[in-house]
Amino acid sequence: MNWFIYSILSLFSIVGYRITQKKFLTHKNVSPTAFSIMESFWAMLLLLPFVLHFGFEFTGGTKEIVLLIIKSAASGGAALLLNIGLKQITASEYQIINSSNLFITLVTGIVFFSENLSLIKIIACLLVFSAILLVTIRKQKAKLNKYHLLAFASTSIFALVYTADKSLVEYFNNFSFLFLAFIISQITKFALTPRNLSLLPRSALKKEYIPASIITGAFLVGIYVFQYFAYEVGGDLSSVNIIKGTATVFIVILSALLLKDNEILIRKIIASILVSISIIIFKNEG
Repeated sequence: MNWFIYSILSLFSIVGYRITQKKFLTHKNVSPTAFSIMESFWAMLLLLPFVLHFGFEFTGGTKEIVLLIIKSAASGGAALLLNIGLKQITASEYQIINSSNLFITLVTGIVFFSENLSLIKIIACLLVFSAILLVTIRKQKAKLNKYHLLAFASTSIFALVYTADKSLVEYFNNFSFLFLAFIISQITKFALTPRNLSLLPRSALKKEYIPASIITGAFLVGIYVFQYFAYEVGGDLSSVNIIKGTATVFIVILSALLLKDNEILIRKIIASILVSISIIIFKNEG
């Protein structure tokens, strides 16, 4: 398959993951932290046969190992924040808030990579800011609660993590890289929420967690595996992420259809379009 097909598969995985994750997390008996650990556990099991088949591959050194540990630990913490926040806000709101990672990308590029601050980049970021205001303003007031702030925090951490991915993946094969990342992120989750060590065995036997966590775990694997394959077969960072960036539109529409997330639907659709435009012009600029 070519890079375009792999990018489309990654896009479908993002949409499927966010919609199903939100649907399962809305159940009152589901702990968001336990669910996060469960879905990552299944993701590791799904990856294991591929690691055994293709073999473990690593060509880097101590620097790359340390960076992998730091970035994976950050991913584990961000995943916990994501699940806690997503249990209380809508999937479409989160997806639009998630697009604020353009701000983080812009700052990171300027500070660490000496990139130029162009007019196009400023316009892209302003479009994202406008989209966030559209979904958070209620009766002329911006109504950001603590769960929105958790979503912002999660987005910020993930944006920094993705910066490391592109440089690290060349030292591993895709499955080895993801498998190690999931293991380290799991250890981080247990360290941050030790009580889930006792909750997890009971959660694993509840119908609210299985097959829910298996489904979201499979989508989680698909997001990254297909993305990395797209890079391997010739897709550049800009093109792959333009396609993935359109997930916002699909998530807003499917949330309305499947999750009855119809509140301020017109504004959400407008916001999702603004976000998609900003991502396209931002990536093209980059």
